Amino acid sequence: MLDGLRDGIRADDKIDDVITVTDGQSVMQMLDLYRPDLLVLAMADPSQSVQVARTCSTKWPQVRTLILSPDVRSAFRYVAHQYGVSEVMSTRAGLEEILDHLEVIMAGKSPVRSTEVQQVERELKDNGYLPLIQAREVDREILSYVCDGLTDREIADRVYLSPQTVRNRISAMLQRCGKSNRTQLAIMYAPISSMLSKSA
Repeated sequence: MLDGLRDGIRADDKIDDVITVTDGQSVMQMLDLYRPDLLVLAMADPSQSVQVARTCSTKWPQVRTLILSPDVRSAFRYVAHQYGVSEVMSTRAGLEEILDHLEVIMAGKSPVRSTEVQQVERELKDNGYLPLIQAREVDREILSYVCDGLTDREIADRVYLSPQTVRNRISAMLQRCGKSNRTQLAIMYAPISSMLSKSA
């Protein structure tokens, strides 16, 4: 499918060049050298695509990004859009559909309507995920350590906070997410943690 997409993009007279890379580091080097208008990410690890898009939107905000991913769940799409991704599409989408979306993106428009983003936001809020996605960096770091099974004291040593502050932050996240214990919070956070991590 990617070969067909590459050929379809090359055939489009509105797009000057197509460069193919296979990993996040190569994407960053390519962006430094060529500064394309459009970036299509179809990495094996969808969370890596989000991290590359996050870095890209910070360093090169003019670059429009489309992520092709097997993961098109609400949380993934919401986080991707928060990090400046123009569109997330399923890897099962047809070539014509993808090319149509690319034309819309290249025209400077988003195929995603604000009402769709608001709907996804409501869905995430109703399911308790929104507080996790919107959590501060230190809270996400704490949650990652909770997922690893660390105690409050062990977490406190790693994030340079007191054990009581760590307990307070975990308690606040439990309340915001409607969970009653750390295990429930860890089960909820683990699937989305990699796309929210700081590293690209």
